[in-house]
Amino acid sequence: MIDLYIHQQSRFNACHDRCFPLPKSRGSGYLRSVCPRRGMLLFLEAYQLRREMAVTTSNVMLPLGFSYCLSGRVDWRVEGRCEQFTTQRGECELLLTDQTSGKSVYWTDEPVVTVNILLCPKLLQSYFETPPGCPDNAYIPGLPMEGDRFFYRKGVIPAYIQSILKQLMRSPCQRAADKLLIQSKVMELVAFQLDQLDPSDRTAEAGLDNSADQAMITQAKSILKAHMQSPPSLKRLAHLVGTNETKLKKCFSAVCGTTVYGYLTACRMQRACELLEDRGLTLSQIGFELGYSERTHFSRAFSRYYGIPPSQYRKRCLFKQK
Repeated sequence: MIDLYIHQQSRFNACHDRCFPLPKSRGSGYLRSVCPRRGMLLFLEAYQLRREMAVTTSNVMLPLGFSYCLSGRVDWRVEGRCEQFTTQRGECELLLTDQTSGKSVYWTDEPVVTVNILLCPKLLQSYFETPPGCPDNAYIPGLPMEGDRFFYRKGVIPAYIQSILKQLMRSPCQRAADKLLIQSKVMELVAFQLDQLDPSDRTAEAGLDNSADQAMITQAKSILKAHMQSPPSLKRLAHLVGTNETKLKKCFSAVCGTTVYGYLTACRMQRACELLEDRGLTLSQIGFELGYSERTHFSRAFSRYYGIPPSQYRKRCLFKQK
């Protein structure tokens, strides 16, 4: 996929719609490259690999990237950074970086279905009015100014966004009307992700006090992270941060885009991935540390969240450590 992208990058300024069948030795399906206008490239993936595939990439200059994963899983690292990132079903990502050397592992648990949107930053900047004092062509709401080497955000794909993605997967790009439709859908997806970067706008729309409510939610998140094994009830948590249950739920939804216990589950699952890399811990011990009284409860929650059981995830970790 990366090699094909590098090849297609030279065609970033020429409108096209090209489909590349996956070699039979690798699996079945296709990779599709679509450029509806200069500065906008879509990279659509829909394939099933025959076996797990590890890819090492050399540095290439990437435009601004918006990715949406409808199915599949890819683990990846960027050279010079200690974090390991995971792209998986139901998640969207935003990436702005000038360093793309690294490694990726593509897994075979389910077909890979993704919509990747690559935008020339100047194209996106043209949609916004530059605020007073900002350099020309250097403003995108919620994104760092030029000079930051790495900016990454991850979110969850809501149902209405999934319908747009599925429409893009099957939309042709031949006629002028096709190209205009694709551009409108792309900008709708981009607008969704940019909106997630600025919670202050959402708290304002919900009639909330930005500074006070942001501080309250920050405190609530800290409490949940510190007490994953035995979290407080919603009523108790609201009392600890100085509000009531109704306002706590309203603020959490506005600021975080999820529920209180949705956030708690996400924290538990992220911690579970870290603990699974420790071969000395059993699944029962990991589940207990995260607040699950039974191993089966932990395994069921992990499988529901990531799409694979924790035992299989641990095998992957051991594979990558070799």
